[in-house]
Amino acid sequence: MAASTDFQAVHFTSDHNWVRFDGGTARIGLTACLAERLTGLRQLTLPEPGALVRQRDPCGLLATRHWCGDLFAPVTGTVTAVNHLVLDRPGLIRQEPYGAGWLFEVRVTTVPGRLLDGLGYLELTSQHG
Repeated sequence: MAASTDFQAVHFTSDHNWVRFDGGTARIGLTACLAERLTGLRQLTLPEPGALVRQRDPCGLLATRHWCGDLFAPVTGTVTAVNHLVLDRPGLIRQEPYGAGWLFEVRVTTVPGRLLDGLGYLELTSQHG
């Protein structure tokens, strides 16, 4: 899948996730803003298919040599797919954050709240330098 440049169809969270909806399914990844900071990603834990994730709750782990943090679910629903390619090649998250570096998909069960459009995310990230 080629990286998308149509950011009108992408929503963002303050936790630096992006979400692309296709019907009742959401594909989730990390924004380029966060991905560029993940040099030397050493550990990536994603939710298992079939797992229930809840919006704004931890569902995985990211760790580099100097930093470790939770991965938060941007939507509520059941995980339907995990991108095993990024588990084998985590550098894809930095190289193609909106394309081949996606993380997992969720069948959404609750209408998500508090998602940002591209302009809202740009405002958020510009406030934090």
